[in-house]
Amino acid sequence: MRIRIDKEIPQMISTEKANFRMRSSSTVAVRIAVFLVLFTGTSLIAAEPMPVIGQPTSVLNFVWHPHSAGLISTGKFNGLGQWMFTVGDGNRLKACELNQLVRLPNHSNSLAISGRPALIVVGTNVGTVELYDDQSLRLKKQFKVGPEYSVYAVAIDAHAKRVAACGTDGTVLVWDLEAGRQIHHFKQASREGERMAALAFSPDGESLATLSRYGFLSLWDLSSGQRIGKAIDQSGGEESALKFSTSGDRIVVVERAMIRIWHPTHEPEAHVIIPPEDVCPRHPKAEDSFPRSGPDFGNGIRFAGVTTVSSDLKRAATVLESGGIAIWDLASVKTLATLPPAESMTKTDRPGSDVRHIAFSPDESKIAVSTGEGVLAVWQIK
Repeated sequence: MRIRIDKEIPQMISTEKANFRMRSSSTVAVRIAVFLVLFTGTSLIAAEPMPVIGQPTSVLNFVWHPHSAGLISTGKFNGLGQWMFTVGDGNRLKACELNQLVRLPNHSNSLAISGRPALIVVGTNVGTVELYDDQSLRLKKQFKVGPEYSVYAVAIDAHAKRVAACGTDGTVLVWDLEAGRQIHHFKQASREGERMAALAFSPDGESLATLSRYGFLSLWDLSSGQRIGKAIDQSGGEESALKFSTSGDRIVVVERAMIRIWHPTHEPEAHVIIPPEDVCPRHPKAEDSFPRSGPDFGNGIRFAGVTTVSSDLKRAATVLESGGIAIWDLASVKTLATLPPAESMTKTDRPGSDVRHIAFSPDESKIAVSTGEGVLAVWQIK
């Protein structure tokens, strides 16, 4: 496959499967690996490391394309990449190739994508929200959040009509893309200077959920610009993820060691789900005279990897300490399957600790993760 590399990125001069070198004023070696693991029924099939098309940047964050046939990634050196899958016999994934790569003008702090038509949204470290075409990766629009803000969370509705972004002071702005103007200005922060950790539009695009870094969850009506009910203390954190169910009647806050499901109009309290013990191991029970050692994620949990939840709220996927993936049932809280880690993810003492992001594909046929070392791993589960 022929790849378009933005001319501003130093030209790649040699390519191997997982070792690529490029030159500018000096030679920089960058390693990135993409692996594919196939899961069929109750059997696990670990494929050979996939050939990787050269990319002069490591993947730090990604979102699934709405048709589930590819990924959009951001990474070091301000790269914005478009990854596409090819399938072989039996509709099995055969390759994951970097189709395009462009250099962003600024560092990316946050990333989102709409449904159809697909539009990529990037929040930067210079207070701007940038919108890119999902096919050409060309900049289409840019909005300013504030002169001194880093944009740590962005969201776009499924129909690419509205975009939301948060500044470092707790301000949330919403723009109408068709009109090209700001339509709402929310200030949710429960503490002075508290920024938002996550934003999410409802499936119909008529409401916006905001989650602050200290865990205060609010739901906003975008027709009236008013908060729906009161802010709920969800006790979230910096790494909390936020999403709506497919039906739009429930909001999910996902942390490493806890999932909270909230019905904004019927249930004042969230339904709390703790991952099973074989997914998030607990500290050994000890006498009072022998206190626990090491990290504690709450509820006696010794290790908790990043977690994602399917849009129908039936399954969750959690990164294990080994770097593998556990898929478990939310209703019974029992493990359904365990996927082996990609080979390059087992070269550290605690590979699961290095995984930064995990997500089901929109059709829930695949799972992808990205790590702090720039590894992008993909599992096929259907």
